[in-house]
Parts: sequence; structure tokens; C-alpha cells
Amino acid sequence: RRILGQFLAPQLELPLIQVLKLGMGKGHHLHAFGTFTQVEYIETVAITVFQTASERVTFSVNRNGSVFTFDENTADNNGKYLVAPSRVVIYETNVDEVLPQDTTINVFRDNKNLDLDKSGYKREKVSKDGEWYQYKYTIECDVFADDGVYNIAVVSTDKAENISDSASKGAELSFAVDTTAPVCVVSDFESGKVYNTAKKDVKMSVTDNVALSEVSVKINGEDAYSWDTDQVTQMQKSAEPFTFSINANNGEELSVEVSYKDMAGN
Repeated sequence: RRILGQFLAPQLELPLIQVLKLGMGKGHHLHAFGTFTQVEYIETVAITVFQTASERVTFSVNRNGSVFTFDENTADNNGKYLVAPSRVVIYETNVDEVLPQDTTINVFRDNKNLDLDKSGYKREKVSKDGEWYQYKYTIECDVFADDGVYNIAVVSTDKAENISDSASKGAELSFAVDTTAPVCVVSDFESGKVYNTAKKDVKMSVTDNVALSEVSVKINGEDAYSWDTDQVTQMQKSAEPFTFSINANNGEELSVEVSYKDMAGN
């Protein structure tokens, strides 16, 4: 016979092995063994009780709630810039049951809550009977169709009344979707035009809807100017334009190539 009982306590102190003999009437003795186990931030204490009649009772203690993990694709995309939206899969594991009505998935794009309802994701119980409860949450690509920075969190309450938030339990999930190439606007500099000067100063603006990565300039096929990610980020914050100079001999024809890329690789 197996009985599960839940204990709600901030701390429960038991020695690693404890043997108690309690009189229970003639021919009956109670032996209790306390075992402490920690698995991926879930702390569980199992107490097994034996009688001389070989009756066994097991208690599970749940005081930390759920553990959240990702599938391989979601884990790979976490913290990255994506050139196309991708499906998100999150697993929740708990010693206690978590009901659908006690679960919320929060999806933020650029710090704005998308108010995802139950129709916006799929929830499946993937554990077998007798195992810890495990649930799979799938959010399809179309939720992330718009460019922006996304933050996703699962918030749930189990039957032991533990409230769990994946973002605060070591499973923060964020990524950016950027399907749009950067835009470059050059001031007072046109292809095929003749400039009556030995030195031409050029000013340009390069912008991206999410995050710019790098900008470079080649003159006659040779690397001339470049700005790395740190420099680009600082210039974007201060709204500083990109500037460079072209030096030419009298009558010399030059080719100028400007390259730019965002963090997603566009």
C-alpha cells in the first residue's frame, strides 16, 4: 500500500539515517529511515515505514515546487538573435499534480505582454502513472511572427500550493526575432557623381529594428573603416552617425562599398 502525503514547511531537518523503535503492541515495531535527495533543485524527503507485518508507507515532501527545462532546440535558441521564428517547448516537472487552470504562460515582446490565452499553446501530460508529474508546453512559431525581443515564463501553482515561476527558478527564456535587414542612408554622397575635392567626408546612418552588429567600408576593394558590435551599440545609444573620409588623387575614380549586418545575420 502506498500513501503520498505533502508537507508544507520552509525547513524540514532529518538526519541522513535515523532508526526509531516505537512500541506498537505485542509483536509490532516501527522502523523509520529518513533519506534526503536533491535532484535539479527539487528537494524531496522520502520516509519509509516498516512494520513486522511488512506493511510499507511512503511520504513525499514537496516544498520547492516545479522544475522547468527546455527541449534541445529551445535551449539552443535561448539568448540568441533568430532570423526566423521558432517553436518553443518547455517542460515542467513536479512531485505534485499541476492542473491546467493553475498554469499561465506569459509571453512578452519588447516588454509588452501578449496576453497569451490557453489557445495560444498546447499542454500535454507526458509522465506515466507512478512517476513525478511532467507537463510539456508547446508554443508555435506564429506567436513569434513579429520582430522583437521575447521573454517567456511559465507560472504555476501545484496541489501543495507552491507557486513556481520558471524565470525565477533558473529557467529564464529570452530571444530576439529579426527577419528584417538593416537600413543604410548616406548623406551627400552619390554613385557616379564627380566631387571637385581631394578629400570627401561621408556621413551615414545605419539602423536596425532590433540590434545592429557591425558596419564596414571598403575603398577600391580594400578594408578602410570598420565598427564592431561594441562600437555600433554605443553609437546607436548616442544616435551618433557613422563617418569616414575618402582621399583621391586628381581625376582618380574610386569604388566605395558599405557593408552592414544585424545580430541575426541579416
